[in-house]
Amino acid sequence: MNSGETESKVKKGALKFEKVTDLRQQPIRGLWKRGKRYYAQLKTIDPRTGKKRVRRIPLEKDGSTDLTKAQAREALDDLKQLRKNNRLPAPVRSPYFSDYADKYIDRRKKAGEKKPATLQKEAAALGLWKKHFGPEIRLKDIMTFMMNDFVANRQAEGKSPSTINHNIVALRNVLNTAVEDGLLMDVPKRKLLKCVRPERELFTKAEIDLLCKAAVSSKPDGTPVAKNGRQFSDYLLLLACSGMRRREALALKWEDVDFEKRFLTVGRHRATKNKEIRRVKFNSDLESHLRSMWGRKAPDSVWIFPSPKRGDTDRPVIDFRATLDLAKAEAVKECPKLASFKFHDTRHHFVSMAVMSGADFMSVAKWVGHRDGGILIGSTYGHLSDQHQEEQADKVRFGPSSTHREAMA
Repeated sequence: MNSGETESKVKKGALKFEKVTDLRQQPIRGLWKRGKRYYAQLKTIDPRTGKKRVRRIPLEKDGSTDLTKAQAREALDDLKQLRKNNRLPAPVRSPYFSDYADKYIDRRKKAGEKKPATLQKEAAALGLWKKHFGPEIRLKDIMTFMMNDFVANRQAEGKSPSTINHNIVALRNVLNTAVEDGLLMDVPKRKLLKCVRPERELFTKAEIDLLCKAAVSSKPDGTPVAKNGRQFSDYLLLLACSGMRRREALALKWEDVDFEKRFLTVGRHRATKNKEIRRVKFNSDLESHLRSMWGRKAPDSVWIFPSPKRGDTDRPVIDFRATLDLAKAEAVKECPKLASFKFHDTRHHFVSMAVMSGADFMSVAKWVGHRDGGILIGSTYGHLSDQHQEEQADKVRFGPSSTHREAMA
């Protein structure tokens, strides 16, 4: 995820408290709203210290938090009456950050709101914060300078701005949830770091073909470079001419290929990144490659890339990373540039070729599974289109037209 995407997600999730107004658009004293949740803001006396303090208390009515404005006002009046009679519930003591972070992850797992891999990364980031804060820091004690110290330490370790931003976002997610639970008044402010996205190197079709060739070649002693070189080659070329993510391709079955209507269904057997099923229309290379693969398909498997070690259980290949390393070790002898090649570079190759071929950004976005209507394609790959147009413009030659020559004669 790039920094722009990360920043937009943070802004989208970081809801602010807003005053609630009546029919005359006058603020209702003590009534606030954050997202769809109403809160009471009351001044109370801390029984431990005797000092006055302001509390924001999430409002509910008959056990429900989904209230109308009128119901929220009734709930607010009920709390004011409890305060008047000294029966207002005692404030909940701010939990330790480490305990609440674990509770946050557990809650997200049960809700199924995020993919396991995403939660795993978020839990790892929160583990860094727990180590930084220590076991005795409570939610209310977290301050901006502590976050700044964390960022400085990560920078000293040589971590990239995007990695540090992911850490900050993970902490914000926990603190924002604590606000929703009524455990915090607000989230400490800490801006994300500015990220300069490095320009990704474009690998040509010839260079990708060289990797495939290396995978199916033999060593000087006659042993193959990779035992599954043919299958790896098919996989790499399929990625390059479809723009799929690597895990999306591994989850394909032959029933996902419609040769008659000329499209490929992605995400039917394993959730895509955005949890949507999409169709990738055939281009000439994609159709040709799939027909070639069809002639080599395993008769005892429904998967396009069946595991060679599946035994009696029909299952797909888990990963081709080890084979990629073997192919790269062989291919760099002829093309050193391939040492930095990653599977995601095939996706970059597909989008680049599609843009330079004149395909509109919206269509390309649909093929590769972007939900932004082509905005990311345009901002990231638009320069390729400009370059292509300049090359086409250079082919234009101005001279006397045939009509003009006839007139001159």
